[in-house]
Amino acid sequence: MLLNCHFFVTSQLLCRRPRYRVWRPQPGNITLRLSLMENTCRNVNHCWNGISERARAHLMDKSYAFPQLCPVEVQLGDTLLAFTDPMLEQYGINLVNVSKEEFDSCFTEQKQKQHLFAGYMNGSLQVASKWLSPGVHYFAATHEGSRHLCHLGLRFSVLVKEQLCQNSPGRHLCSGKGVCRAQTGQFAYGCQCPKPYSEPYCDAVDMCSGGPCQNGANCLSSHAAHQSQASYQCLCPSLFTVSAVVLLNMLSASIPSLAEGVALIQSLAEGVALLLNFIEGITPPTIPAESATPPLIYCSLPLFLLVTSV
Repeated sequence: MLLNCHFFVTSQLLCRRPRYRVWRPQPGNITLRLSLMENTCRNVNHCWNGISERARAHLMDKSYAFPQLCPVEVQLGDTLLAFTDPMLEQYGINLVNVSKEEFDSCFTEQKQKQHLFAGYMNGSLQVASKWLSPGVHYFAATHEGSRHLCHLGLRFSVLVKEQLCQNSPGRHLCSGKGVCRAQTGQFAYGCQCPKPYSEPYCDAVDMCSGGPCQNGANCLSSHAAHQSQASYQCLCPSLFTVSAVVLLNMLSASIPSLAEGVALIQSLAEGVALLLNFIEGITPPTIPAESATPPLIYCSLPLFLLVTSV
């Protein structure tokens, strides 16, 4: 099944596009119209409308040639079809592959070997796949080597995006759990994983994704394949220590019998040992994901409060 996508703009010369695109399992037909009357943008905000602020700032830091046709984004394997206005078709133009520097300066002379078509454009013509490998490619219109058409805005870039949503061929995209998508201006499709699954392929459980550790503690996850096997650790900052709720309860409780007193002292010793181990930097125990009880180590009690309570 082939999908038709058209990259036209409104009278405001604003290149409209969705912020995200989801990877299509089947290749599509991407149609580009070469015209001096429409589909032309004149600054970064117009050309890359819909791109994230961070990516837009990255583009604006670089030299960028204007005017130009709206940048084209395709996924690897798509077919790019180009056609011209009747007036340009009668004039006689061809497309040439150029470098970024040649794109900016409209240098189109002595580029016969880089022509996309054997002769002048007539009707809808397919751009050969050799010009559409992953990455950014630059093209300019020329008439017998002249730069005039390029300076008027008949130049465009094509961003070809591959998908990085499988750890091996034949497997489900994003392990069948997430969505394989790309932002406008992003160079490749990647997985957006639901919690608690983690990138890059949503095939591992990250128990830290829900933020279980408190008070600025660092969370370390085992990244197991199944949620029942996953665990995490909370590494507490120096101001906080292990939870001593059980320890404080034992200190405030009465000792009704000698046997219970011995058990209490034993438990107290274990709690103090755990505290000393933490202070010395020994890694606290892991917390099983399936545990119904609160984690023993969750950095909720400042050390000075523990000492004061004792």
